[in-house]
Amino acid sequence: MAKFIGTPIINTYKASFDGNSLITKDFSIKLSELENSRFREEFKSGEDYTLAIRPEHLKISEGGIPVEVISIEMIGRYMIVHFDLDNEKSRLLVDSNILINEGDRINLSIDYPSIYIFDKDDRRVY
Repeated sequence: MAKFIGTPIINTYKASFDGNSLITKDFSIKLSELENSRFREEFKSGEDYTLAIRPEHLKISEGGIPVEVISIEMIGRYMIVHFDLDNEKSRLLVDSNILINEGDRINLSIDYPSIYIFDKDDRRVY
C-alpha cells in the first residue's frame, strides 16, 4: 500500500480480524458498521489487515477514540493535529478555527465510508 498518497500522509494501522471486527491496540471497527457496497473480498478470521484513514476522515467527536495532541501545524485555513494512535504517529486535518492546543485530550471518530482496508498482500479489500 502506498503510504505517500495524499498530503498530509495517510494514517495506517495494523488490525486483526476476529470474525466480526477489525481490532487494533487502541480501537476496533465492526464490519456491520461498514458499507456493504465497498467490500471487494470477504474478510478471513485470524488474518491481519491494514486500515488506511486519511487525516480529513477523522473527526473530533464527543465520544470515540481518546488521543492526546502532541503538536499542531498550521497550513493556511487548516491545521494538522499530530497525535499517537495504536503506537503510530497520526494526523488529523481540521479547520484552523477549532480551538485545540498541544497537550489537549480529544476524542476522534472515523468516517467509515471513507476508509480503506488492505490485506497482508496489500490488495484493497474495502
